[in-house]
Amino acid sequence: MLMNAARTLRAHCIEGITANEAVCQGYVDFSIGIVTALNPLLGYDTATELAKEALASGRGVVELVREKDLLSEEQIMSVMDPAKMAGSKRE
Repeated sequence: MLMNAARTLRAHCIEGITANEAVCQGYVDFSIGIVTALNPLLGYDTATELAKEALASGRGVVELVREKDLLSEEQIMSVMDPAKMAGSKRE
C-alpha cells in the first residue's frame, strides 16, 4: 500500500512541478531573515536596522540595501545567491 501511495503521489502531485523563479526570488528579497547573510558585509547593527525598517515599512531588505547604496549590485547578487546560502555552491 505504501509503494502504491508513493507512486500515486509522484504521478499526480510531483511530476511536472516547476519552480516559479520570480516568485521564489521575491520570497528571498522580502524575507527579513535574509539580513543574517548581510551581517559579515554590513555588520550586525546595520543589518538589524535594515530588518527593523523592512518589517515596519513592508519593503524588502534587498530593496533597502539598494536604495541606501550599501552594497554594489555585484555584492548583492553574490551574497543573496540562494545556492551559496544553502552551502550547495562553492565560490
